Amino acid sequence: MLRFQERRSRPQQVPVWHELEQAVRAYLEAAGVKGEDGGPTLLRPTTRRMKQLAGNVLGTERFCELVEQRLQDAGLPVRLS
Repeated sequence: MLRFQERRSRPQQVPVWHELEQAVRAYLEAAGVKGEDGGPTLLRPTTRRMKQLAGNVLGTERFCELVEQRLQDAGLPVRLS
């Protein structure tokens, strides 16, 4: 299960395949992000010069831009859900 809480909403739980859970855990470990409740934000921007995760939140607009860019790079339509 992935557990998360969006702003001003109640906590959510989403069942996931074990491969996704392993990938998320590997990301958390490599990024030095703790997956604890109330802990640091999971998706954060990087600082280009230092190639490290920044301490602030990756905004919704920027996140959508990154996803659209990856979809284009893969030759897929940018309007996927």
